[in-house]
Amino acid sequence: MTPLEPDRDQLEIFVDCLFRHCGHDGYVSLRSFTHNDKPLKGALITVRLHYEGHRGIVEKAVDSARRAANEPEPCVFCPPIAVFKGAPETGNKGWQAREIDLYLGLAISVECDNHPDEAMAKLEEILGEATAVVRSGGQWINGGEPEDKLHLHWRLKVPASGDALARLKEARRLATKIVGGDATNIPAVHCLRWPGSWHRKASPRLCEMVRHNADVEIDLDEALDALRAAAPPEILEPPLGGSSAAGCEEWSSLVGNIIAGREGEVHRSITVLAAKMIASGMGGGAVVNHLRGLMDASSMPRDERWRARYDYVERGVREAEQKFRRKPGYDMSNQEAFSEIRREREENAPLILSSAEFTANFVPPDYVVVGILQRRFIYALTGRSGSGKTATLLRVAAHVALRQPLLDREVEQGRVLYLAGENPDDVRMRWIALAQQMGFEHDAIDVHFIDSAFKISAMIDGVRKEIERIGPVSLIIVDTSTAFFEGDDENNNVQAMAHAQMLRGFLSMPGGPCVLVACHPTKAADDANLMPRGGGAFFNEIDGGLTQHAVGGGTELRRHPEKFRGPHFEPLSFRLRAVTHERLKDSKGRLIPTVIAEPLSDTAKEDIAKAVAIHENDLLVLLLDDSVINLSQTSIAKRLRWMTSGAKPEPHHARVRRVLAKLEKSKMVTTTRGIRLTPKGKAEAERIKKMMQVGSRPEADEDE
Repeated sequence: MTPLEPDRDQLEIFVDCLFRHCGHDGYVSLRSFTHNDKPLKGALITVRLHYEGHRGIVEKAVDSARRAANEPEPCVFCPPIAVFKGAPETGNKGWQAREIDLYLGLAISVECDNHPDEAMAKLEEILGEATAVVRSGGQWINGGEPEDKLHLHWRLKVPASGDALARLKEARRLATKIVGGDATNIPAVHCLRWPGSWHRKASPRLCEMVRHNADVEIDLDEALDALRAAAPPEILEPPLGGSSAAGCEEWSSLVGNIIAGREGEVHRSITVLAAKMIASGMGGGAVVNHLRGLMDASSMPRDERWRARYDYVERGVREAEQKFRRKPGYDMSNQEAFSEIRREREENAPLILSSAEFTANFVPPDYVVVGILQRRFIYALTGRSGSGKTATLLRVAAHVALRQPLLDREVEQGRVLYLAGENPDDVRMRWIALAQQMGFEHDAIDVHFIDSAFKISAMIDGVRKEIERIGPVSLIIVDTSTAFFEGDDENNNVQAMAHAQMLRGFLSMPGGPCVLVACHPTKAADDANLMPRGGGAFFNEIDGGLTQHAVGGGTELRRHPEKFRGPHFEPLSFRLRAVTHERLKDSKGRLIPTVIAEPLSDTAKEDIAKAVAIHENDLLVLLLDDSVINLSQTSIAKRLRWMTSGAKPEPHHARVRRVLAKLEKSKMVTTTRGIRLTPKGKAEAERIKKMMQVGSRPEADEDE
């Protein structure tokens, strides 16, 4: 395909029209985004006006627009028409383009996506001729002939700075409301396509200048007066606090925009609803669930635009949290701070919510495993090697696909995707054996696998397409986090956070799945508080934590003591059992054992506990005989007549190892220079021996 080339002349004219008064301080932020509103990696370019001036804006704009035009994934070149100047107290890193970083607002700009020709005529009647009119590349279709969407710009005679920035924002708000423009463009930091760049949402179309007059400019205060005079009363700024009835009506309208899939309104409605919900105190995960639920119910066709809006939800909520979530210790009695919060909120949203408005935000959890795993949430399951993570995850996958209760927990049926990145051959063996033990057809059950690790950053779109082919999924299992890590140091905070954020991308897959990630713990992790590799940087990006613990001959699934969003639940217990299957043989035809997990009821747990106690007692009494000190574990199993079950029973040395480990942990035995009783263990062994001589005891369960 022939490379697309930006129109340098149009870019140069546009810069002259709108950046004529940008001065020599601060910087211009040139930005490009993918079709799903994600910043294009490596495409954030800063133009330092003191060193580079107008010529630097043009040269770098041409280069950036060229790159965006020829990226494999559709991208848009859309820098804000503003100058930024970060200050240390704002935490600016020297390149950010937030409202708090805004130094100069250069223009009153309006996105006219609906009735664009009519909107242009109305605004030019109020404000006079525009400095620049740009055909953005998109089209508005309303039953008749398509109309090109337009961006209108009026350059300010004197750039807005300081207190004038609030007046500029009000002018842009009124102009937008008067013609029903895109309200996301109200802040002067909003990103807009520049003429001379390419629009690539469908077939490539050049974003072009319709007309311009570089000598036309406008006085901000005069423009604001004219807009206020022309605006109907209902869109003028209401008093702080507003009418709760009007607020309820606006909520309904915003939700309606998403459900109906109204052209040009869905993105704005998601942004405003995210701000309203976060500002009301609603949790970020619940807001994402709510908004994606609305997108799932939307009548929009399931095309790229729907996908982009669906994917934008998480970013929109994250930005709303940064802007509107109240910080600890924030002085709400300070009028300046109070006004700042008010300005940051969507223009007509009341700060104070009625009880009805506040409680209307509640979104019931959508569970996969009731009380434990929610859809659109990501969980880290952390456990040491050998604790039974894979066996448990496969069991959960089967229960979800079959809609079988997991002990006392109801399970919602759904399609499962299992990413077997760490040891796909082991997973394959376990799955075949589990199918036999649970009685399902492994070639018919609605569980799907990817049997190798891959670079998520490069393949996530391919995974999405495959899921669209097989149908929406309810649960995605990642086995393990380490297998899919793309950095070189899992304990590097920046890399760990980026990895967690990349895993969160699976939440946007069709069906809004729950994502369950198996994690190895950090080296120094305490069993009472297992932390996944990556530590806090990784864990802070996860919605909830679970832990896996080896217990006797089984394993327990527990909620993480520090982070779990949901009701308390008692640990889920599983027996880890070695089984064979006729298909699982080595090259000599010998059966290969593999391990599966079986849920344990309370009664079964009690029976096993009794059996384990009997095994411990038997071994303690045996160790009173000094001749046992140097015996191997296999020989001890023979002395105790502990044999495996099956067609060919063998000495159960694994049981000896488990019981010894437990007794050593409780300081009953020591394995230094042979197996010996400690003084504490010897006293206990003698006590048990006396009890055995007095009465009978139950037999041990040989299958434990």
